[in-house]
Formats: sequence, C-alpha cells, structure tokens
Amino acid sequence: MKKCCILFVVMNMVSLTSWAMAPVEKHMLYVSQGMSDFYMFQLSNGDKRYFRQFQEHQALATHSEIKIKGIENLKLTEEWRSLNSRLQQIEFKNDEVFVAGVLRRQYREYLTNLYLAVTKENASEHSQEDVVDKIQLLTAMLGARTLDVASDYYGPGSLTDHDNLFEAEKATQQVSKDISWLMSQEISQVNKSSLRKLSLKFNFIRGNLVDYHSQTPYFLIYKNMNSMHKILTENNLERLVVSE
Repeated sequence: MKKCCILFVVMNMVSLTSWAMAPVEKHMLYVSQGMSDFYMFQLSNGDKRYFRQFQEHQALATHSEIKIKGIENLKLTEEWRSLNSRLQQIEFKNDEVFVAGVLRRQYREYLTNLYLAVTKENASEHSQEDVVDKIQLLTAMLGARTLDVASDYYGPGSLTDHDNLFEAEKATQQVSKDISWLMSQEISQVNKSSLRKLSLKFNFIRGNLVDYHSQTPYFLIYKNMNSMHKILTENNLERLVVSE
C-alpha cells in the first residue's frame, strides 16, 4: 500500500515537468531537489517528512535517469544507481542523522558532474521556455549546494576545486538576469505576477545562496525554494495547456 502511494505521488510529480525538459535536465532537477530534502532531513535531526520527500525525488530521478541516452552519459547513470542505493541507508548516531564524509563527497561530486553535463549540452537557450527551465535548474542547484554546505561539519572549507566549478555567484546573477529578461518580454509565456513573486522570493534568500560563511536560515531557504519551484511548475502547466 505504501509503495502504491509513493508511486501515485511520483507519477503526479512527473506530470508537472515532463512536458519540456530533456531527461538529463529532469534528472539534474530531481537530484538537486532530493539533495535538499536529504540535508534538511539531517539538519532537522531526522524529521521523517523530509526523508519521504527525499524518497519521492529519488524515485523521480531514477525514472528520468532510465531515459538518458548517449555514451557520454553512461558513466553518470552507472554512478547514480550505486549512489542512490547507498543514500537510502541512513545512519543514526546519538539521535542525530549521520552522513559519512565519503558519501557526502560522492553525492556532491555527482551533482556537480550533472550540472557540467547539462550546461555543456545547453550552451545557449532558444526560447522563453528554455529560460524558465534554466531558472528552475539553477535555483534547485543553488538550494542543494547551500543546504549541503550548511549541514557539513567543515562548512565551505569542504568544497574542492571541482565542487567550485559550480559558481554560486555567477548562477545567482544568471537567475536574476533571466527573470528580468522574462519580465521585459512584451508577450510573455510566464505570468508577470508570478515572475514578480519569483523575483521577491529569490532576492530574499539570494545572499545566503552565495555567502556560505553566513548563518544559514536553512528552513527559510528550503521553504522559499519549494515556493519558487511551485511557481515555475504552475506556469509550465499553463503553457502546456496553451500549446495543446
């Protein structure tokens, strides 16, 4: 019964973003969201609500990973299956969630590699839909990286040169630029009121997404990231209806 409920939720979540993104982009989105859930589970000292969200996003990530094609992405899919099984085996120590350092590094490296693969494939956007997808991917990645670092004992000192190939400052600048560009379009595929809400929510937490040395209000970041995702997926559904 429990598995059926999770499958029902997963299939409904798939319908929200399956209309436009390529499989590798969807995979990156769900892996990013799953990472945010995973570290919120740790930061909340084992609140099972976050673990359930994590499991749902992991299922979505696996569903999209199956559809990824290309020899260059074969290594990613193999790594995902191994990583996913180990992430499901959470350890508890003194009533706290414990994540082994090696697993954390592999998880972070995997998402960084996904980001590099996606940006390599999508050197430039061609439409408003592409820009909306890019905003969704970058904000999800920003949230995941911030919560990852916030939950790491060594904080930003744990980031390697490879990790820093994802440049948070540049990503936030790009998101702001893209939102402004969408706002400037005379005929926009996205509701202007939704864009204003998106901009306000993003600017509210933007500083915490780039300054890893600040005290991170992780509950606030997680909540705003979910709200931004909801705004973008609602607009995706509106555009899907129009296109049909």
